[in-house]
Amino acid sequence: MWLPVTMWLAGLEETNLKVRIHYFGQLRQITDKDKEDVEFEHEDTIKSILLNRAKVYKTDFQNILLDEKGDIRPSVMVLLNGTMVSRDKMPTFKDGDEITVLTAIAGG
Repeated sequence: MWLPVTMWLAGLEETNLKVRIHYFGQLRQITDKDKEDVEFEHEDTIKSILLNRAKVYKTDFQNILLDEKGDIRPSVMVLLNGTMVSRDKMPTFKDGDEITVLTAIAGG
């Protein structure tokens, strides 16, 4: 049995993917948040999520997170669901994933 197109389309729900980002160090101070839930329309890389957040939070966030080439700085540690990920091979996130961003702490 064929359904009219409008009935078929009504059954399709647009679902966004939600990830939780945890901030530590200087990024926590800049965002004034220890965590935030962010929604995206489709799966993408963790690097893309962080670049998106850099656009939202602007200069200070970008300067801490990114180097001159726009890559994530070696001093920034990124974890996906508690496991450290390589800056060279940032995996794709999935709905419900948790991303943690840690910045280096300097002092003496």
